[in-house]
Amino acid sequence: MSNFLSRRKKKHTFLCFQNLLMPFSSILRQISANSFFYNIETKCNEKEDGVTNPKPEEFVELLMDVILKKKIADFVVIQSFDKRTIQIIHEKYPKMKTSFLVANKKTYEENIADLGYKPFILSPVWQMVNEELVKKAHADGVKIIPWTANTLADVQKLKALNVDGIISDYPDILVQAK
Repeated sequence: MSNFLSRRKKKHTFLCFQNLLMPFSSILRQISANSFFYNIETKCNEKEDGVTNPKPEEFVELLMDVILKKKIADFVVIQSFDKRTIQIIHEKYPKMKTSFLVANKKTYEENIADLGYKPFILSPVWQMVNEELVKKAHADGVKIIPWTANTLADVQKLKALNVDGIISDYPDILVQAK
């Protein structure tokens, strides 16, 4: 909790994934599909397959079933650190947008080779982002959306590098950094 000093405890109600989508879908249909999207992360890892998370094939089918039934595929990007789910999505649902979350010392080319295809977004930890990475990704048509920049200075640095978006725990900092 010490990383989130400005947060206050509040009572929360957790909604089922498919029920959460409904209030926003009608709004998104009125706005350009290129402006806003659901950024859905598959939280899974190989050690927990079949224990705390479904195996990748089942995970993808459960997720895509909801996305397709709700007719929101145009408004969705599916991201993951676990490349298996987004590789399956890329293979079975090639029109779906995916984002590969990374936190490593690999180059842009090495991360793309590791994934096996060019995702819609490469989402590196913010400290990995530099001018070369952004230029190479953009030359390939891949967007760069780093995570998790939580200071004004970090957000301003990323904006100066022309990233395509920024993930932060503090949206107010993103607003300040206009």
